[in-house]
Amino acid sequence: MESAIKGLLMAAGVVLTCMVIGIGFYMAREAKSTAMSSAESLSDFKREISEKDINRFDDREVTGSDVVNFTRKELRKYKGGEEAPVTVTIITTLGNHTYQNNSVLNELRDITSIHYVNPLAMFQGKVVRDDNDVIIRVEFTHK
Repeated sequence: MESAIKGLLMAAGVVLTCMVIGIGFYMAREAKSTAMSSAESLSDFKREISEKDINRFDDREVTGSDVVNFTRKELRKYKGGEEAPVTVTIITTLGNHTYQNNSVLNELRDITSIHYVNPLAMFQGKVVRDDNDVIIRVEFTHK
């Protein structure tokens, strides 16, 4: 009888040990899932913050002055021959002009240039993304 009780106690100990190990694995899986979800949320939040200066022009009406200031700010650090990761396209009655670096940025304020942007004119902004949801271009269309 004593050996039967010892056997039952040992079996109960084995079952409890298996349950504790199972709960441990379950909690580890849940913690990993939570950590990955948190990392994805932080990554999305970081992207939103880094793109906030560009996204504020998406589907908004802005002045020509805002267009010039944004274009100069985004492209001034890229010299002729270099290409910025985000280009700016300005569509006016004089034509469509795409800017990839700072080579003609001074002409945006030169009234005699074909690149001139009237600071009082109104433009409709649009942010263009590629298939990977990365911003590749900002377009401003004269209204």
